[in-house]
Amino acid sequence: MAKWRRIRVLKRFVYERSRTFWYEKDLREGWGTPDIGLSVRIDLHDTEGTLNWLKSFSESWMYNEKEIEVGLAEKHYFANAKLDGRIIGYTKVGTKRVYIYDFDRCLPLPDDVSFLYHVYVAKEFRKNNIAQALITTVMSDLVPKGYRKMFCHIAEWNAPSIRLFESLGFRRVADIRFHRFFRMLKVWASRIPQDHPRKISLSMPDLLR
Repeated sequence: MAKWRRIRVLKRFVYERSRTFWYEKDLREGWGTPDIGLSVRIDLHDTEGTLNWLKSFSESWMYNEKEIEVGLAEKHYFANAKLDGRIIGYTKVGTKRVYIYDFDRCLPLPDDVSFLYHVYVAKEFRKNNIAQALITTVMSDLVPKGYRKMFCHIAEWNAPSIRLFESLGFRRVADIRFHRFFRMLKVWASRIPQDHPRKISLSMPDLLR
């Protein structure tokens, strides 16, 4: 097992690739109120509780040091969903400046744009609209503060997340393929719908501007 783990690490060092669909939500359009099937409480401000919960998973995509560092500095949302006082899900939403793991760099955001990193609900509590409640609660908090858009990016294979975001009115605005060689050379290839006014440079995505 250790041998194969070392081989996977070596392969990732030599070459990594990803393909993500980027989505945009106009927060001025509104959204429905999800019907949660459980007595769940959404907590927007329990950052410490959320981060401690994420550490227990030992998953780099859930707890990434650079992502957390930027998030704490910029006072990002680390919202969680609690059932009987126990965390069963979370969402992470950034403003001002975000660290994008796929690009291994920080991107500045316009003053009225937010970026949703992740949303996750423990398997045994899914299909209760908890993910929808987490996202819409954060969006409801953003609107009075002057935010008008939310972006997110979803891996091409993640069909459940694609259905979730499209059900909330997110619109696909780009298809980005990212290649990294020896952790240094980075190449983007992008495709944007013809009716979308933005362009994406191959050296630095500017979709969020």
